[in-house]
Amino acid sequence: MAPSNWRAPVSATSHCDCGRHLTAHGRTDVMALVASHVEHRAVCPLHNAPERRAAA
Repeated sequence: MAPSNWRAPVSATSHCDCGRHLTAHGRTDVMALVASHVEHRAVCPLHNAPERRAAA
């Protein structure tokens, strides 16, 4: 989601049940964090556990 003012400070946080917790500040770092979060979801052993996949 884009901020209402493009000069507004931007930050994001990425959480995972495996203990991964990252934060980013600034547009470039936030976009990199989003890409990293998506990549992590594909390889995280907790996210891809059979019992979690069955619930989806």
